[in-house]
Amino acid sequence: MNRMLTEDFGKRMEGDGRGSLEEEEEEEEEEEEEGEEEEEEEEEEEEEEEEEEEEEEEEEEEEEEEEEEEEEEEEEEEEEEEEEEEEEEEEEEEEEEEEEGEEPT
Repeated sequence: MNRMLTEDFGKRMEGDGRGSLEEEEEEEEEEEEEGEEEEEEEEEEEEEEEEEEEEEEEEEEEEEEEEEEEEEEEEEEEEEEEEEEEEEEEEEEEEEEEEEGEEPT
């Protein structure tokens, strides 16, 4: 009996016996689990990177929209100023014509 235990132990130590198969299976399972964990981590990192890129794109789009709005506002203001200047010029011309018409000849 002792001899069988000793042989079994010896085989396990050498890597020939049942114990080594179990150990190999455990090691394979651990390696698979580690591989799966690494894959999950990589996927999470990729997702985070994608989210960051999307956020950056959204921010850029918002900035572009704001710039466009500012440009439109500036154009509108310039147009209004031009219209006001034209109106003032017209009023001045009318006043001058009226004054010329009122002066005795």
